[in-house]
Amino acid sequence: MDDQESGGLILSNDEAKAVQEAGKAVQEVAKLGGRAIDAAGGVAAYLKEVMGHLPHDAVGLLGDAVKRARDRLAENAARKLKERGVEHPEPPSPSLLLPLVEHAEKESRPELADLWASLLATAMEPGRSHLIRRDFYGTLGEMEPADALVLGAVAQHAHSQNRDWSSVWEQLGALTRAEFLVSAAHLGLLKLIDYDPDGRGQLKLTPYGTTFLLACDPQSVPGDAHLLEHRPPPRPPSPGVRQVDL
Repeated sequence: MDDQESGGLILSNDEAKAVQEAGKAVQEVAKLGGRAIDAAGGVAAYLKEVMGHLPHDAVGLLGDAVKRARDRLAENAARKLKERGVEHPEPPSPSLLLPLVEHAEKESRPELADLWASLLATAMEPGRSHLIRRDFYGTLGEMEPADALVLGAVAQHAHSQNRDWSSVWEQLGALTRAEFLVSAAHLGLLKLIDYDPDGRGQLKLTPYGTTFLLACDPQSVPGDAHLLEHRPPPRPPSPGVRQVDL
């Protein structure tokens, strides 16, 4: 197999071709990213066109399988933007889109595919794309469907008085006790929740977990939508200090 030199590195022909394809993909996506999204044409159609310029991933997914996965991702993201009432979505940054698609096209399980589509929708929502952290991709890639169910259940109890694992598990009602505890422990390892099985067994979202969920859906953590605001709320005046209006 012939080798080629690129920036001081010796690459095989296949590796060099992959690098060239990735570079072309970035250029094409950047061109499309500079174009306004035609509401009449549809957000899904726009995303399908953009994704059509991306190279196939390196794990062997080819042809129709990749196209179906990307089309499903595009349609789900477009549906979420519509449900959120976003009338003028913005083209996603290539730095967010390319790695997201590379991860998401491998996932067909509904609970996780839905979260990938949610992240893509947020990357296109005006004023919210800054919530996307690319390390979220690695976190979501490590999750199992049961983890998504447990994380959602913990979020629903974020401001509840009953946050012990047994109360959350009983109200979820979709997993066995063992499945729930395994997922809770795994979410703890991913830094999404705080879970102390040797203490009182309380479950709560970490700041990272809260930000992850809010990046997926602003309504996913009841009572925490204020965390999306850029500025802290004004502090009340201290006792005895006169408030002066400017």
